[in-house]
Amino acid sequence: MSQPIDASCGDLVSADDIYNYNPNFTLVEDAAPNPDTKPGQIAGMNGLTCQWVHNTSKDTVDIAVAKLSDDELTALKNLAITESTPVPTYGAPPIEGYFTVIDSQGEAQIFTGSYWIAARSTTFFEPGDVEELAEAVMQNLPA
Repeated sequence: MSQPIDASCGDLVSADDIYNYNPNFTLVEDAAPNPDTKPGQIAGMNGLTCQWVHNTSKDTVDIAVAKLSDDELTALKNLAITESTPVPTYGAPPIEGYFTVIDSQGEAQIFTGSYWIAARSTTFFEPGDVEELAEAVMQNLPA
């Protein structure tokens, strides 16, 4: 179960951050990620979940964050290494990043400090597609 996260979606990914990523994305209030995804799993842990929708294509970007215990993070990291591909470009150790494509949706997982970040979208074709948003989230996480 996620510890409380003292942040909003606008805190994690500011309006400027999403505009710089793609100016056609708009924050969706009270959106819920698919429960069969990593962001959906974080939602089930009472983590913070956020969704943006592309105003034309209706593609969505889900980003979710959970603040977890060391034991929970270790278990999730062990699972990520078996289900996904390590990505060194999300940050230097101790940051751990992973990326995979599932059902035409790219899914990134990033572990930094006590946080598990998951991002998923049909607009993520390769690990680099999520880097800009991942960097914004990591910079904006509460201490």
